[in-house]
Amino acid sequence: MTQIQITIILFILSVFGQPHPGKVFKTTKYDNGSITKEFIDTIKVKKDKIDVYFFNEHFQTPYILPTKFIDKKYKTITVSEWAYKEKKKDYLENWEHTFTYDSLSRLTNYTFSGFAIFPYLAYNYKVTYNSLGQIDNLKNVVHGQSSDTYKFVYDDKGQIIQLNFYIGDQLRTKIIMIR
Repeated sequence: MTQIQITIILFILSVFGQPHPGKVFKTTKYDNGSITKEFIDTIKVKKDKIDVYFFNEHFQTPYILPTKFIDKKYKTITVSEWAYKEKKKDYLENWEHTFTYDSLSRLTNYTFSGFAIFPYLAYNYKVTYNSLGQIDNLKNVVHGQSSDTYKFVYDDKGQIIQLNFYIGDQLRTKIIMIR
């Protein structure tokens, strides 16, 4: 065999003879109900489960997440953490994170107060779970109004296969795992 034939065979084997190296996602962006942009991404998967943290790491959405959604230390309680414990609890020079847990130790609400110079950074995410205990949606409710919502769709293995991002009631981004 010639060098060219060997190169072609090796190329064909490398492309078609190997298992797929990652998961394929289609992202669609919308504006007022019209598609403005679509693209496909292939992402190498390092862990077995595609969860909310996977989307945060690879798509930067949802971009504000707590460290964990279940903490066995807490049941039916709200925990407050101030950024500077040595300073007074005052929003003019300090800020607060709060975490509310249900009776199953699941996070049901997480907030950031914002502070005097950046009050617009405040958020208040309400976490809703489906009947299987998976995160169904994250809804940011600021000043009594929902500003953005992340809605998740799962497969029968418990992996997120679709994420929909809404501003108000308008779909803005849809990410679907297509393979």
